[in-house]
Amino acid sequence: MLISKQSVLIVGSSIPNMWKNLQIYNNNYKIINKAIGRYTTEQLLSDNYLKELKINLPKYIIYYCGGNDIKKGYDINKIINNVIEFRNIIMNKYKNSIYIVISIIKSPLMFKRNKIKEINSFNSQLKELSHKHNFVYLEINDGWNKMKQFYINDLNHPNILGYNIMNIKLNNIINKLNLLSVSSDYQKSE
Repeated sequence: MLISKQSVLIVGSSIPNMWKNLQIYNNNYKIINKAIGRYTTEQLLSDNYLKELKINLPKYIIYYCGGNDIKKGYDINKIINNVIEFRNIIMNKYKNSIYIVISIIKSPLMFKRNKIKEINSFNSQLKELSHKHNFVYLEINDGWNKMKQFYINDLNHPNILGYNIMNIKLNNIINKLNLLSVSSDYQKSE
């Protein structure tokens, strides 16, 4: 018997592009990673990138982008506007998908470049906007992100240990969302 897999679409920059061990536990999801290294939020809005996103309806869309914009000194409000605009375009196409935005990692490189204030502002605004724009905000920073042993040599991209932590955090939120969905479906059937 052929089991069709639901899919998880990953979009963004190099952090998700390099996330090779991404797994959704206890589910039969096909991972479709369309993230591109070095991309900015503005580049994600380009017609070429958006045209490449030709997949069947994903159950989840995972978004991580903005770190390259912050490193380049782009205006935080412009970055936020780009994130929301991308979300609106994608959710217009995939209306029944659940959109998850992952916070920008406060990596050792970002500490070294004094970009933590900007990252905090960006992440804080995303969290505040999540309810208004109907997306799930996933905070990924909780201490591990400062430790060099969780990064490859550039001190910006996680190594397998860092990505394992990200897997756990993403799976926790997806499990909660799946439970809410089952609970909602159950209440509708009563």
